[in-house]
Amino acid sequence: MSTYVHDNKSVNVFSNGDLKISNKLKKTFYNIVSDPKDNLYLDEIDPPKLPVDLYGGINERAKMVLHTFSKKKDPMGALFIGDKGNGKTLIMNYIALKSDLPVICLNTAFNLNLVIDLLLKITDDYVLYIDEFDKKYPISDINADVSKDRENGNGFYRFLSYLNGENKGNKYLTIKYFI
Repeated sequence: MSTYVHDNKSVNVFSNGDLKISNKLKKTFYNIVSDPKDNLYLDEIDPPKLPVDLYGGINERAKMVLHTFSKKKDPMGALFIGDKGNGKTLIMNYIALKSDLPVICLNTAFNLNLVIDLLLKITDDYVLYIDEFDKKYPISDINADVSKDRENGNGFYRFLSYLNGENKGNKYLTIKYFI
């Protein structure tokens, strides 16, 4: 028996138990991906692996971020900036793994309006994980777009507003880094 899921003019076809419907996002890692029509969706991925031994206060710094997040009622961000090799990705992975929340990874430079539209549909608390944001969205592109986007609430300005916690629905922790 097949199941047909209608979404506007598109129909997805699932057969014999391939479709599972849930009102809760599973606590695992997801990557934001696109179909051929530029519709964004979440694709489950393997979580990152941590080394057995962690040095440099990674545990303490990550616990501080998670403790602060647990006390807040609104969205929160953690921004890591530093030279290559100083542990930014390692601490981000540690925080994401220890958060006990679904983790949504933005690993590809999609249209930011589409990314926000997808994230606004998610009602669960989650971690938004953005590694090497500056490589996906070069600062020259951001500077060119923010001033014009501010006027109409689109693009980078809308994304920065979202990261700033202006969405007062669910609670999310954004962890990201710039070089």
